[in-house]
Amino acid sequence: MWSRVLSIAAGLLLLAVGCSSSDDSAATEAPSPEYSQLFDDYIAAWNATDGAAVRSMVTDSYTWEWGDLSLPSSDIEGYVNNWAGTNFVAEIVGEPIWAGSSGEAFVSMAMHMTSDWGIHGPIDMDAIVTLTIDGDDLLVARHVHFATP
Repeated sequence: MWSRVLSIAAGLLLLAVGCSSSDDSAATEAPSPEYSQLFDDYIAAWNATDGAAVRSMVTDSYTWEWGDLSLPSSDIEGYVNNWAGTNFVAEIVGEPIWAGSSGEAFVSMAMHMTSDWGIHGPIDMDAIVTLTIDGDDLLVARHVHFATP
């Protein structure tokens, strides 16, 4: 349990450091309800193994990463649909984390997934999902797992 918490915290810290600018005035507000709603919708679409719904919530430059496997947005619909019937369950761990400074910001959340099926057997792993603004739309930009297949 503690190793999972520490790995998620370390991943979120790395994301925050990677997205920070020279402006040290990091924002401290909580994520808006729109961010939380998108996270809830994204998790619900994964749990329903509804690839079309997941695809509708991601940017064109979205990537889904797990070890050496990296899928672009064009492949995510079929991939999500493949999880149907595997007792796939995804859940949010904690609260979304907002970080930013003048001119840039991001929102990430930790996610935990389990399933009876995986590339090498049952899965039990964590991921970080990051949102971005794409034009006028709030979308999922990246989904990175902390376990190798």
